[in-house]
Amino acid sequence: MTFAIAGSGNVATHLSVALVKGGAECVSVYSRSLAHARVLAEKVGGEAVDELSAFFECASDADVVILSITDNAIPEVVEELPGDFSPVVLHTSGSTPMDVLGDIPDHGVLYPMQTFSKDRDVVMSEVPFFVEYNTVHAADLIHQVTDLLGTDKVQELSSENRMRVHLAAVFGCNFVNHFYALADECLEGTGVPFEALTPLLRETLRKALLAPPAQVQTGPAVRNDTLTMDRHLKLLEKQPHLAQLYKILSASIHEYNH
Repeated sequence: MTFAIAGSGNVATHLSVALVKGGAECVSVYSRSLAHARVLAEKVGGEAVDELSAFFECASDADVVILSITDNAIPEVVEELPGDFSPVVLHTSGSTPMDVLGDIPDHGVLYPMQTFSKDRDVVMSEVPFFVEYNTVHAADLIHQVTDLLGTDKVQELSSENRMRVHLAAVFGCNFVNHFYALADECLEGTGVPFEALTPLLRETLRKALLAPPAQVQTGPAVRNDTLTMDRHLKLLEKQPHLAQLYKILSASIHEYNH
């Protein structure tokens, strides 16, 4: 199978590397930054380009073109596609509807629900993929792609439900990681490193995966321990951004569990 990739970020890098490792051939890498395109092309092969017209020309004979770019950029790239473009075109966004690709004969979505960083390995066989397609041919190419990626964690999902899954991922991953950063901020000046929270964080996740998260909620808010919460808020008097979050989340936890 041959493919072309638009994008050179975290998701594009991991998908491209995994596809080549699985036996696929990359024919082109597109990025608005030619330097970034070249960095990825050195890893996976293919011609590095920074012009869409050149990318579409290189990709015209590929089996599949993967748009692993920002959500805002997807419509801009699709608008530039030639009218007779024959490869299957997939985007990897969790929150962009499939119909953004509506004028392309064979198209679909390949959404990997995982957090990707270029400097961290990801076991692709463990990554859930949520897919959608408009034709049997697109479906066949999607499953060829996931086979090459080495995963059988593939589920068909409508655009609306995929957006809900992506929303869940934002709450469960992006927001949680941000709270890790805020926890680290709270520790400043105590002499206690963030790593000291490791046992707590591991046990919290372990419990949440073994039972519905609401059932294992702990802490002063679920107990309505107003004395402790008032003490915390006093500590946050000079950090109003944290105090506001503390109040909102404590109220949400209390209401959710009562």
